[in-house]
Amino acid sequence: MAPKRALVVGSGLGALASAAMLERAGWQVVVRAQEYAALAFDDALGIWSPALAALRAWLGASRCDALASAGRFVGAVDGYHDGRGRQLCGPATDLGEGTGERPALLFLPRSALLRELRGACGAGVRFDARAGSGVTAAELRSELEGSWHMIVGADGSDSTVRSTLVPRGAVPTALGFHVYRGVATAPLAAGADASEPLLPRGRSFQAWSTSATRFAAVPTTSPACAAHAPPLDAAAWFATSRGPPPAAGDVRAAVRALAAAHFAPYAAALVDATQDAHLAPPIAARAHSPGLLRGAHGRIARAAPGGAGGGGGGGDGSDGAAVALVGDAAWTLDPILAQGGGVAIEDAAELAACTAAWAPAHGAGALDAALRAYEAARRPRLRALAAISLLPDALGQMAGLPASLRDGLLAALPRTLSSAAFEVAMHASLAPAPLAGRWRYDPPQPPPRGAPAGR
Repeated sequence: MAPKRALVVGSGLGALASAAMLERAGWQVVVRAQEYAALAFDDALGIWSPALAALRAWLGASRCDALASAGRFVGAVDGYHDGRGRQLCGPATDLGEGTGERPALLFLPRSALLRELRGACGAGVRFDARAGSGVTAAELRSELEGSWHMIVGADGSDSTVRSTLVPRGAVPTALGFHVYRGVATAPLAAGADASEPLLPRGRSFQAWSTSATRFAAVPTTSPACAAHAPPLDAAAWFATSRGPPPAAGDVRAAVRALAAAHFAPYAAALVDATQDAHLAPPIAARAHSPGLLRGAHGRIARAAPGGAGGGGGGGDGSDGAAVALVGDAAWTLDPILAQGGGVAIEDAAELAACTAAWAPAHGAGALDAALRAYEAARRPRLRALAAISLLPDALGQMAGLPASLRDGLLAALPRTLSSAAFEVAMHASLAPAPLAGRWRYDPPQPPPRGAPAGR
């Protein structure tokens, strides 16, 4: 039988996860992206239980164990604080590790995750690196004349695949603030924890000021910290501020001033302990509206015979390639959720599972149906995530009197009530669909090794 061929566009973890999992589902894959090079910065990514389960199912326990060794499970969660460090609300219990009964969150260096995903790609994956800024719209249109059965857009929130091949796909909108990210890997300055009350060390937290700024930190690890004598604790952190981001040369000074002005001293100490290699450029926060998520996945772009896209088809007599979007290309989430990387991995597993049984002999209509099933499977969870992010964004970006009232109200709530609300929101963010009543995610399973996937 003729092989089924997929072109994956992108250079991040969504592209690599898609390539590895599609190969496992019987696809021949070419990854076309910007030229791979050393990371300009190495920040940390959070991978929640659903994505960990998908990685274990599709890539094997050994790679998941390697990821766990490269990072750190968060465990202790301290919830939300005001800028001075006073706790406003938090969960009654800590997170778990691995695939136990409690939800788990693994934070690890971006480079470690990319390395494992690249290593999971076998002989059925070929990398076609391009110099410059990546694949252009003209190149994508010409690809419709090639022998691809499916083109996968995993090229981020400014997706060229989406804008070129899915012209009616929803575009993320600005949220009105920008985000700084970094990983503190150097020793904290002496006296950094000399004042009270403190933002919690060694526990994850998010602090809200009364000036529309936020600061959060999550314990993690890094090779630099592990090599230090004695070993140091690393902390991944982020901060938000209203308006456009500062100029490139002013990033450290801007985020340091923000942390010092609005939060307990521990926040500024973390910024000071962040080396340039672990300080990411600020990004303007954008996200898809929950109501615009329908249609972001599974859109089919087919070239009209003799038209601008050509009519060469997908190598099986069809009239073009099917198009699927994964990760930020499909739906950009609020970056504060720490779910974007995990969602891209979940997307890749679902896409591979839905298309595993398809073969070119089944025809284009069957592949279209598989992609509609993929979209239908993913849409409820992503809509719920987008909706859940609206409340903490609205609360965290308050300023002045409304922010003071927010802090007073949350602090006055009975701890049992605020803890229960925190737990409900956390479990809802991990459930496969709204009101599912459970956090556990049963990933779609790959075909048995050696079984004839659709070809």
